[in-house]
Amino acid sequence: MDRSAPKATPSSNRSAAKAKPQPQAAGLRPDQTEVFDGLLLALLARKRLLVLVGEAGSGRAAVFHQLVEQVGSDGALVLPVAASAGAQVEDLVSAAGDAALPSDNDDRDFDTLIEALEERLDLAGTGLLAVENAGVLAAPTLADLIDLTRSETPSGRFLQVLLCGTPEMERTLARPGLAEAVRELGVIYRMT
Repeated sequence: MDRSAPKATPSSNRSAAKAKPQPQAAGLRPDQTEVFDGLLLALLARKRLLVLVGEAGSGRAAVFHQLVEQVGSDGALVLPVAASAGAQVEDLVSAAGDAALPSDNDDRDFDTLIEALEERLDLAGTGLLAVENAGVLAAPTLADLIDLTRSETPSGRFLQVLLCGTPEMERTLARPGLAEAVRELGVIYRMT
């Protein structure tokens, strides 16, 4: 790829001045904006799995929240959820789904919630399960989340999954069986 920029000419300067500036993610540093843009492009490219890794203080949480807000503002079904140790996929989907699609019926079962989420996903056209603090999840739960990205609604829609966590999560995802799935289905962005 040629990364050299053409020399500026008076006519190119005039056309550049007329071009609208690209919106920058509000409040993010340039390095964070680069990661945000990459994740947003991966979502638009329909990558099924997105992994955002960074230490505390790296800006990981700011990028995560900005991405969730952006995707939601575009009309997609967005299911943000904070993981806790011992949580299973059903726990995460239930918590996120109940928050996104509140029900008057406190006795709504998991299958009914899934039907409602699939219907909403079909209407929205795209959806994102955004799991914050995913590093606390056990390897089998991470594997189940990866498998979830392979599921499709009857109309062919699927839920993209964003896993946000510390470098320990990336080490867990590097285990045999998981590493191949991450390479096949997704992208990893590291923040320093």
